[in-house]
Amino acid sequence: MRAWLRVPDNQLAIGAAVAADVETTMSGSVNEFTRKTRARPMSPRETQHWFVRLFALAVIAHVVGNPPLGPDAAGLTALAAGGAACLLAVQPSDRRLLVAACVLVPVTAWQEAPQLGNHWLLMSFVSVAILVSQRRTGWWERFAPTGRWMLIGFYSFAAFAKLNTAFFDSTASCSVFYANQSLSSWGLPLITPGSGIALATAIMTAVIELSIPLLLLVDRTRHIGVALGYAFHTLISLDLDQHFYDFTAVLFALFILFAPTAAARLERSVEPHLTPARRAVVATMLGLFVLAAVLPLSRLSLWLLTTGFFFVWIPTAIALTVATSWRLRTPDWVGLRVSGLAATLLLALVGLNGLSPYLELKTGFGFNMYSNLVTANGESNHLIVPGTAQLTAGHADAVVIIATDDPALEAYVDSGYAVAFPRLAHYLADHPDTSVTYRSPAGGEPTTVQGAEVGRHMAAIPHKLAVFRSIDLQVPARCQSIWLPAL
Repeated sequence: MRAWLRVPDNQLAIGAAVAADVETTMSGSVNEFTRKTRARPMSPRETQHWFVRLFALAVIAHVVGNPPLGPDAAGLTALAAGGAACLLAVQPSDRRLLVAACVLVPVTAWQEAPQLGNHWLLMSFVSVAILVSQRRTGWWERFAPTGRWMLIGFYSFAAFAKLNTAFFDSTASCSVFYANQSLSSWGLPLITPGSGIALATAIMTAVIELSIPLLLLVDRTRHIGVALGYAFHTLISLDLDQHFYDFTAVLFALFILFAPTAAARLERSVEPHLTPARRAVVATMLGLFVLAAVLPLSRLSLWLLTTGFFFVWIPTAIALTVATSWRLRTPDWVGLRVSGLAATLLLALVGLNGLSPYLELKTGFGFNMYSNLVTANGESNHLIVPGTAQLTAGHADAVVIIATDDPALEAYVDSGYAVAFPRLAHYLADHPDTSVTYRSPAGGEPTTVQGAEVGRHMAAIPHKLAVFRSIDLQVPARCQSIWLPAL
């Protein structure tokens, strides 16, 4: 019996081989089943659509956040840009709407200049980058690396500008100024200027802003940079006294370029629920805000612009931040290789614009906002760049206004600000009956002139693009939170 039950070695080998084959087959079947039952892989098209929705939201936020606009060329252009964005937000696959919005954004920027926000200049660069990437297919793959470097460049210069003596002086720092403005808008206790908390606020702001570009550039920390960027700028945009949501909305669109998987998943979770009726409702609701920014102000339109939009923005910003951060469990690999001469030239312009305050090419919208940075006449309050190249005359002929009969220019009297004389002359060309008395910042005898005597319009390009804002003569330099009449 034992001999009969004994199995030959060769048959054992055959049996083992058969068993192994069965196991391999079953394992392969299970893996195949698992693969098929998983969610489908992320699609670049879904990432693209989510970016386009956020791009459209940024256009809408800018139009709504910068009223009032009249029925003139600037107002009609803004209305057209906002209208295209409202449709684009619910129909991101329509390339005609995307191209229209990207054409109109730089046009509105030109019309708004010289009082142009840094975020809108960045948005113009992004819009042009999208346009030069347009071909029959594959525009997204060509644009995305360029857009990522534009964000890195913009954000790096904005953070670098804060490394100056005034920003870290807690009695003058923009970080404390705007933190208190936001706290006040919510009726919360304010930070005492000069206190330890005020200094900590300035240091923390600088550390966060300096760290975000570095986090985005490193593969392993990229998801942390995106999450930190969303959270930090959502917090900033909660200021009810000032519309920082237009600035934040631009960054929301650009930060998502570093999280394509999260973008695709968010698009996948939203798109199936957008029935034609719901698309129409959303587009109409957004369109009402855009119209309110262009039509003559009324009690309803004023409420929509100053308060109503926050009812849309705040839950939207918080929801986007939470949803994006929740889906950023692992970092994405993203392409950073820029292709094409046009994209390279655009990035060079972004870099030149960021360097412009230190070269004294201009001080307006040089990616130096909310920083207390002062660069004038070869000098700077920057901790790393204590002097400037002074490639232009810049503020060499700045004057201090000590008396005037113009209500707007009275803002300069006893303000501690000096204004570049070509800017003052441009203002006086439009106000020939104005009388102004001024002197040199260093002192000396005052001079009184009439607008008709010295008024002279600047050429369009230097007037709109080579902007030298008024210089704060006080030390430490204050936070320049408004545009003065002669800039």
